[in-house]
Amino acid sequence: MFHGLERIFHAVERIFQPMECTFQPVEYKTQAAANRLSALIYCISNELQEHRAMNNLYEEA
Repeated sequence: MFHGLERIFHAVERIFQPMECTFQPVEYKTQAAANRLSALIYCISNELQEHRAMNNLYEEA
């Protein structure tokens, strides 16, 4: 459980880190931010699926 939360926190940190080069076009920065946000959503989604699966196992037992 804590490992999953750690991954989520790292993904959030990466979203708010400044872009490496300030001279990059706005489109590149926007796409990079979108990719980071997409990775965060994917990570959260996986964590929720794992928790649901664990809850289902506990309910069946």
